[in-house]
Amino acid sequence: MLRICSVTLVCSLALTAVVNGDYTLTPTSGGLSQIIRNPGTSFTLNFLLTSDGSNEHTSAIFDVSFSPYGILYTDYAWGSPYETGDGNVGIYDWSDPSPESGPQLNSGDSPAGPINFQNFLPSGSFSTGTLLSLVLTVPADHPGGQVIIRAIPDTFDDGFGSILTDPGEDFCA
Repeated sequence: MLRICSVTLVCSLALTAVVNGDYTLTPTSGGLSQIIRNPGTSFTLNFLLTSDGSNEHTSAIFDVSFSPYGILYTDYAWGSPYETGDGNVGIYDWSDPSPESGPQLNSGDSPAGPINFQNFLPSGSFSTGTLLSLVLTVPADHPGGQVIIRAIPDTFDDGFGSILTDPGEDFCA
């Protein structure tokens, strides 16, 4: 059995983000910050972008880290108006690895380190809500234990400048 739990971080930067109306990026599953899943089961992890202000952005870049590794990353979908994929579908999605590369065991070797998500809008903008949904699977041979999943914001930009984005509460599986 794999337990997914959360670690709450309290810092003055998070308070500043709320006061200034900047973004917070938080992983959640079914509105929860922690879940328990048995080996061989899948779940969807949504990355919610929230703000007390009226921010809108046209590009999003962030990483998702797992500690420890060992969960299969099988698919993802960007929230509209972002497009998902590469090539002829979603030419602005530069996420690595892409969904076309198939299931990835998130380990120290494949992919190396965090999964990187980046996307750009040729027109329109995104405000708040579900920015990205990941489909994750606990492998049948997973030894169990706790896995912390963390959003690591890099750059959220509105075409004129970056919007400060703080990580929300960690997710625990």
